This record gives sequence, C-alpha cells and structure tokens, in this order.
Amino acid sequence: MNATAAVPTRLDHIVLATPHLVETVRRFAELTGVEPILGGDHAGLGSRNYLVRFTDTSYLEIIGRNPDETVADYRIPFKIGGLTSTRIATWALRTERISAVIETAKEAGFDCGEQKTMSRRLPDGSLLSWTLTTPYADDSGVVPFLIDWSGSFSHPATMTVPQVDLLAFRALHPSPDSVHPVLTAIGADLEVAVGESGFELELRTPRGTVLLDSDFVSSL
Repeated sequence: MNATAAVPTRLDHIVLATPHLVETVRRFAELTGVEPILGGDHAGLGSRNYLVRFTDTSYLEIIGRNPDETVADYRIPFKIGGLTSTRIATWALRTERISAVIETAKEAGFDCGEQKTMSRRLPDGSLLSWTLTTPYADDSGVVPFLIDWSGSFSHPATMTVPQVDLLAFRALHPSPDSVHPVLTAIGADLEVAVGESGFELELRTPRGTVLLDSDFVSSL
C-alpha cells in the first residue's frame, strides 16, 4: 500500500462481509492476535456481527449470517446470502446531520438513498439504534453509506471492544473519476486508486503489521 494512504477523517466503520462468520472471526484472531467481540444480531435481517475497534469513533465490522434466524437470502445485508468468499463490502461515513448531507449531495446531482432507522440488541440486552442510508448505486462499495448515531446512547467503538490500529485505508476502482465527485459531495476524503474494485487496509496488530487486500481477505 502507498505509505501516504490516509484514513478518511469521518470513517465510522469498515464492513467485512463473510459467508462463514465463525470461521472468519477465528482466522482474524489467529492473524492479528486480537479476538473480535460479539456485537449482536440485526433482527429481521438475518445477520450477526463481531467488532474490532480502531479508535473511539471507528471500528471494523465482521458481519455474516445469523444461524439463529431464518430469512430470505435477498434480505440479508451486503449480499451475504449470495457470498461464496469473504470480502470488504463497503464502509460507513459518520455524520451527525444525515439529512443535511443527503440534501447537499442531492443538490450536487447525487442520490444517497433513503434514510432508514435500524437497531440491534446488544449481548447485555440493551438496544443500540442508528440512522443510515441505503448503499450507493455503484456496486463497488467505494462510495460509503452514511450513518448517524446521534439518536443512540452510545457508539459501538466506545464499548469494551478489542483494538487494532488502522494505519491506512484506501479503495481501488476501475474509474476513480466516476466516484470522486460524489465522494467530494458527501465529504468523504477517501484515497481511490485505479484497479479492480476493492479495498486495502493496513493494520498494526500484536502480531505485526497486517495488510488486508481483496485477494487476502477472500481467504478469511
């Protein structure tokens, strides 16, 4: 990865989607020396996640099928129902004024999608809630969805979550110029290089520096 690759200023979380959740969590722990903690279940969507913190306001979400809930594949987020290998699906941009950002993007000619309020039950039984937008029409995932935690009592990264350091995060896209305008419109300062659609993360972990790119992530 380019040593100058930065971490987006308002990165909220990165989505690592997997068809085999328990195995991916185990492999991540072996690779980094950090064991992700159970986040919770998304009722009605058939998904469950595990978390690893980057900072007090950002984290990695490892998300897969919830084996305790049966829903149609198409309802499971991030196309998990049809996945055959693990992938970095997309990322979320944090905002405390989601309606204003949506309107600003619309004025610039971009549709961020509809707002939707979601929640999940934490292991201690309490409820975590947030507002987000639907994924952008570009299937690459390079353009983030927006997320607003202002209606919640807490942010997932402020909870007791194991930590790794995110040293760099960048995206690859066949035509960066096609996504730069919408990234600018929503205030997402993500580095995008030319390449097959995907992402690269550089992590500092107890077991050294780990580079997660599309090829490597598919083996998790």
